Amino acid sequence: MKFEIKPVSPEDAGALVEIYAPYVTDTAVSFEYTVPSVEEFKCRIENTLKVYPYLKAVGETGAILGYAYAGRFRARKAYDYTAEVSIYVRRDFRGCGIGKALYTELEKELAARGVHSLIAVLSVPCGEDSHLTLDSFKFHLAMGYAKAAHFHEIGCKFGKWYDMVWLEKLINTSAESEIITELYFFSLGSFRKRKSSVSYHFRFIFRFHIFYVKTENIKRNHSTFHFPLSTLRI
Repeated sequence: MKFEIKPVSPEDAGALVEIYAPYVTDTAVSFEYTVPSVEEFKCRIENTLKVYPYLKAVGETGAILGYAYAGRFRARKAYDYTAEVSIYVRRDFRGCGIGKALYTELEKELAARGVHSLIAVLSVPCGEDSHLTLDSFKFHLAMGYAKAAHFHEIGCKFGKWYDMVWLEKLINTSAESEIITELYFFSLGSFRKRKSSVSYHFRFIFRFHIFYVKTENIKRNHSTFHFPLSTLRI
């Protein structure tokens, strides 16, 4: 089937609530008990878009078939390079490649913004369950995520206990990540303490040049580039 991946706007709140509502009322995929209002969902979208990408899959008729977004993983500054990802697809359009397309584009957007680590937080059943399957867990594994943690009986819904798993996936694992570390030590004034050889200085400059060229290419391809280097004291 044909669909396009586009940015979400706050005006899409009503359509997104329609997709999200069955996950709240009929499943333990979401740990919310009540469906948020359109106005509340609109506020959630607006807050997300201040920092992170929020994407939708739009069918040929213009209907929204699914959406995916990223959010802050933790408040501490060191977590700036990590994002938590979420995805919801209309249940009558699952298995059509929408989820894969949404996540693929979301990862590209996050990589362009300098994100290094992705975290997916999923509820999983403790056994056979009519309100929850392992479909989402299997989907994330197929998308390259790996299980990082398992919490037992952490949520209660429909009178039952549910486990939670954290899955992780690393992106931006090439020279960009290496240079971030180098810039960090450089900014702390410990560059000379670590290594003082001339060859090391030349390697640092060479890697910085490669990093600069790559980020310039990213800027040309992504108008919303936000590489978070502002925190480095250089």
